[in-house]
Amino acid sequence: MGREEVCKKGCSLGEARERSFWRDLAAEFVATFLLVSVQCALPLTWGRNDIGSGIHTALGMTFIVTTTLWSLSEFGGIHMNPALSLSMMCVRRISIFRGLVYMVVQSAGGVAGAALIWGLTPEQFRETLASTELNPSMTVWQGLGVEIWLTFNLILTLHGCTYTGRKVNILMFSVPIGMAVGTGVLSGFASTGASMNPARSLGPAVMMGKWDHHWIYWVGPCLGSVLATFTYYVVFDKPDKNQKASHGTKPSKACPCMMLMTWLQYLF
Repeated sequence: MGREEVCKKGCSLGEARERSFWRDLAAEFVATFLLVSVQCALPLTWGRNDIGSGIHTALGMTFIVTTTLWSLSEFGGIHMNPALSLSMMCVRRISIFRGLVYMVVQSAGGVAGAALIWGLTPEQFRETLASTELNPSMTVWQGLGVEIWLTFNLILTLHGCTYTGRKVNILMFSVPIGMAVGTGVLSGFASTGASMNPARSLGPAVMMGKWDHHWIYWVGPCLGSVLATFTYYVVFDKPDKNQKASHGTKPSKACPCMMLMTWLQYLF
């Protein structure tokens, strides 16, 4: 699906008439459900001292992201993350309508995943159910900065692995994406909980009622996502497009529905 077609669909609800759209929503829900349920289960110690560490959690998240992307990504892309859906809307790889619906479905999948682990875990072992919380020594702005930084790395890696405009053959793209998630968990587990994903933070927050600084886990990942998208497509990718245009390649027309990042892409 070309960018112009995506942009046209973003102006209407036409996608909702397609069966594949609802299939993709179901896949998005299942994938986010699996992601958050595993995330909630990994840090639980069950009274033991040899599990639940940051390394344990990072490895588990690397595995679940890699396997889920590899097995389900052909069904709508499998974002599992509202910050990623925002990025894809910015560069018109999905329509605005699809992106917004994805965010709702991802949030529902995150709550359902957390609810499953909450229900399957005895109360004395639930602990915080992997709720994302700031380290007591950190300020709010430090926490926001960490989430921006971690998500920037994740989204930049994702675009670099999946952009067919530069990657002729995309082989095992899920591996570096999974590794980027694991790297983020290792880097931010002790400071903010390394969310990088609003849906991942929402599920445990709903089930455990922990809402302190919850806004950070929406604003931080979304800002990091937009910044990474701008960096990849405007700073890195745009100069080559300008060079091709100067040699006679006709640039694509801008669409009135594109978002701020797409405007910036054409301005620069």
